[in-house]
Amino acid sequence: MFNRSLKSAAGVLVACIGTAASAHIVPFYIQMDGDQVVPPTPSLATGVGLLMYNEHALEFELDLTITGIALEDLVGGGPNNTPCQILFGKFGENGDYAIDPTYWADFEQVGDKLHLYMDRITLGGFQGAFGSDVGACDEALWNEELYIIVRTAAFPDGEIRGQILGNCRADVNDDGFVDTLDVISFLALFNDQHPDADFDGNGFINTLDFIDFLNSFNLGC
Repeated sequence: MFNRSLKSAAGVLVACIGTAASAHIVPFYIQMDGDQVVPPTPSLATGVGLLMYNEHALEFELDLTITGIALEDLVGGGPNNTPCQILFGKFGENGDYAIDPTYWADFEQVGDKLHLYMDRITLGGFQGAFGSDVGACDEALWNEELYIIVRTAAFPDGEIRGQILGNCRADVNDDGFVDTLDVISFLALFNDQHPDADFDGNGFINTLDFIDFLNSFNLGC
């Protein structure tokens, strides 16, 4: 569903929609795995997503693809007993419920992957059994303090998690493409022990950062 030109495609979509509707559409990126769950899970499942935010209408479009989890693995949880929620929180922190994507739409099994898509959903507000402040959700999104989880029977508190970020991590040289030039750029940072090579953010630059970068690169963002 997503490829290594994800960021470039998003930019084209932003330009087209912005011209046609005079709206400001901003892309945010999601990369999910078990390591981001607090505490981490040993899951090998991954997810990649794109959230397109209309900052004027305070609405979003979400396109999320999960690999390594089947439809029958999902389990409900949270206020609406649904399998996927967006919550307030920074990296390494758990927080309160902000948005319930699966209150508005359901996952579909597409081959060996799960796919979730929704469009023109308000960023917060009333959602079934709970509600959240739209202004607080907007502020948290811009501050990269929202994350998304997917629950399964094996990990009912969340098997995988992903922070919703305003930039594509694998696009190291920030040229709008995820390609070989990003590998070269990362290797240069890594060899120089540059702080930007600390891909996992643990304060050390080592093989784990290289693995984390390759995971992002292979996911396309």
